[in-house]
Amino acid sequence: MLIRERYRVVQELGKGGGFGKIFEVDDRGTPKVLKVLNLEQFCNPEDKQKVLSLFKREADVLKRLNHPGIARVEPEDGYFTWLESAREPFHCLVMEKIDGHNLEEWLEQRGNQPITKEQAIEWLKQLVKILKYLHEQHFFHRDIKPSNIMLKPDGQLVLIDFGTVREVTNTYLSKISEQREVTVLHSEYYTPPEQINGNSVPQSDFYALGCTLVCLLTGKCLKELPKDPQTHKFIWRNHAPTVGEPLANLIDWLIAPLPRERPENTQVILEYLEAVEKGLPIFQKSAVVPRNWQYWFSQPFRHPLKILFLLLIVSIFPLAILLVRTTVIDRPLCRSHLCIGRNPKDSTCDKDAITITTRDKGYAPSFVEVELRYSWRCNSTWVRTTGQLFPRTDYLEDTQGKKYGASQEIQLPSGEMIRYTNMGPGDIEIRACSQPSSGEPKCTSFVNPSLVPPN
Repeated sequence: MLIRERYRVVQELGKGGGFGKIFEVDDRGTPKVLKVLNLEQFCNPEDKQKVLSLFKREADVLKRLNHPGIARVEPEDGYFTWLESAREPFHCLVMEKIDGHNLEEWLEQRGNQPITKEQAIEWLKQLVKILKYLHEQHFFHRDIKPSNIMLKPDGQLVLIDFGTVREVTNTYLSKISEQREVTVLHSEYYTPPEQINGNSVPQSDFYALGCTLVCLLTGKCLKELPKDPQTHKFIWRNHAPTVGEPLANLIDWLIAPLPRERPENTQVILEYLEAVEKGLPIFQKSAVVPRNWQYWFSQPFRHPLKILFLLLIVSIFPLAILLVRTTVIDRPLCRSHLCIGRNPKDSTCDKDAITITTRDKGYAPSFVEVELRYSWRCNSTWVRTTGQLFPRTDYLEDTQGKKYGASQEIQLPSGEMIRYTNMGPGDIEIRACSQPSSGEPKCTSFVNPSLVPPN
């Protein structure tokens, strides 16, 4: 069959999310994938319109994205309608064909043998970098799971099936803040609670990503794993004993029940993974106490040494408080590599911070200013913006163009708001920037905060 005198159908590959079919086609010698939506299967006009809207959104989003970890769709002719003999036209989406297997198939082919810790870290870095790009474009995927991740022969992962992708717009944010109805689509076991309730946010992708890693590291379907009756988290660590505490803690952080309990953005996850690989001390905002310590403190009187240890702690506690008050107060709270990624409000770094430089006025009358904040005690900088709510990305940038502290978390107060990024380095020349959804970024002047006297 030849479609539009261009695309020759080679074979059917499967169903397109239940709404149509997927074919491999030959585009003048280049293999591609054709996703076809047939609306004749929908009798309800409202359902038909909703499905068509999702399909068109997927096409529009993929046209705008350009990343090696996302299937490419040509902006000019990637989407079209085709009418043959059916009463309804077929809606078609042509995209790059990704060689390889999805991770669900790949896992089955190897007898559901769990992946190694090293492989998990490498894949997690790849997927987080894809999400970093996606979130920076103000989109989130909403359907991450093994079957929607392709593994190419060269080891590169590709995120597919953008049928549920969502753009962060003022309209979407107002719907969430006002608890108005938002289209709910979910995959069992991988979709976080807030998304099931119609309130998905970028951190919803982190939950699905964590669940995907649980599946890959245990080699088990999530429905086979029990859940903690209190936290509702999967009890999975005993099925992956070689993972190691730091990586296991990160995965539990990703699958926390509430969005605010998960990492704030992709940069925090990448810095955590870098610390795991380099063996650096790790700060985690949402503390996960290792299991052996949970057991130790839950049963402190099973052994006489434990009693002596607790008595020692109690006896030296007043002295420790005195030492902290007299010596630590004038020292940095942490080294720069430990501060990066932390929230300046939660770590109290903002309490005695100063504004180094400010850029007044912005892209719209509602926007007020961009500030570069600095704390000597924390040896760190961050961006603070003040103004009305609209989609934007705040970040730190050095003279080489490297960005730090990017924050995708958008607060939802009415009227004026104050927004912080996570912390970045305080010992290099740096500036604060805020990038709106369109137009040029607004940045302060470059300055080296470490040359500023302690405040």
